[in-house]
Amino acid sequence: MQRIHGGGRRGVAMVEFALCAVFLIPLFFGAFVSGISLIRSIQVTQVCRDAGHMYVRNVDFSLPANKDILVRIAEGLQMTRTGGEGVVILTKVRAVAPGDCLLINMPSGTCANSGAAVIVQRLYVGNQSLAQSAFGTPGSSTFDPASTQGDILPIEYLNNPALRAQGFSTLLALQSSELAFVAEAIFRLPELAFMPDFRQGTTPTRQVYSRTIF
Repeated sequence: MQRIHGGGRRGVAMVEFALCAVFLIPLFFGAFVSGISLIRSIQVTQVCRDAGHMYVRNVDFSLPANKDILVRIAEGLQMTRTGGEGVVILTKVRAVAPGDCLLINMPSGTCANSGAAVIVQRLYVGNQSLAQSAFGTPGSSTFDPASTQGDILPIEYLNNPALRAQGFSTLLALQSSELAFVAEAIFRLPELAFMPDFRQGTTPTRQVYSRTIF
């Protein structure tokens, strides 16, 4: 009778383990990535919703104390007032009425953005350089220098096509003079930066995005 030596059994077990690992290791990392992404997505959605609720109630996020409220809500997501791994972008959108053109001494309905949804206010909390709004980014020269609340100059939002909220009308059709308050939250996932596909150099590239409109 032929005997199977212990060493042979160990060798077979190692081969079996190696074959299983080929499938199990990718499954493990896939589950880890999906789990982290889901958890962070829930957190980011909550931050975005809370920011939108406060913004529509006229909470002034140009004030450091109010920015700190959002930073506390985003605890664990590594965002600071002006930096970190996330940014909350707050945008007030207005549908320009024909009569609004009179504000810049133009006949009613003749300004370039008459009837369009335009950006009339923009504020940031967190790392402003991390990401841009899906609805456009006002140039620095379009802001009212007399305002500390991110207000856009009327001459700009009434007559500058670059101030139109890109794609907004496909999400929500505003009537003349109606306002919408938009909160966008974008956060990086530094927990996944150990994986080459989710980083550029040492910078995490995987992001979670959420949006609310009131």
